[in-house]
Amino acid sequence: MEIKFVADNNVGKLARWLRLIGYDTLFFEQKDDAQMIKIALGGDRVILTKDAQFTKRRLVANGTLKTIHIEQDDPRLQVQEVGFCSKFVVPPISSSQLIMIVLEF
Repeated sequence: MEIKFVADNNVGKLARWLRLIGYDTLFFEQKDDAQMIKIALGGDRVILTKDAQFTKRRLVANGTLKTIHIEQDDPRLQVQEVGFCSKFVVPPISSSQLIMIVLEF
């Protein structure tokens, strides 16, 4: 089963990178955490956030809601952080493919 994500408004570039490498990632631009939680629970998604307080919520502590606390600022390092925490495999990308992806932005 493929892991699906919902990215908090503080990790927008990470959401874009995850989409580029093929992961189903929603970017949640609003500040309404309750709505983001509903979306994550309803769609069996993992929340990606830089908000350390978010990971201390009861739903996270009891295992109902899955989150990954992102600590890095660089989106490339954030992708590695997500990969390490969720055990998904980032497909290899050659430098020429990466240049093409960057130029498309």
